[in-house]
Amino acid sequence: MIVSPNPFSKLTTVSFGVGHSAESALGGITLKIYDASGRLVKDFFLSTTYYLLPTAVSWDGTDQSDRQLPSGVYFVQLSVGDHLETRQVLLIR
Repeated sequence: MIVSPNPFSKLTTVSFGVGHSAESALGGITLKIYDASGRLVKDFFLSTTYYLLPTAVSWDGTDQSDRQLPSGVYFVQLSVGDHLETRQVLLIR
């Protein structure tokens, strides 16, 4: 998983490639963003569990209700079945 640009002020892109069907992976694919306190601020609903090609999801620094989040450190978490990957990203307003 790659998060770029980092730090960002308006938009960052999370790029990942699974390379196989995640349907057989329990829980499918999830992409979530947490603030520094561990609170879930954004949950991307990925509509399919099949990602043979590289995939990119953009985040504009807003929460689930589309409110702008303050500057700070956030954690992007990608989960594919039992595999979990986390990257730190810095939002600068």
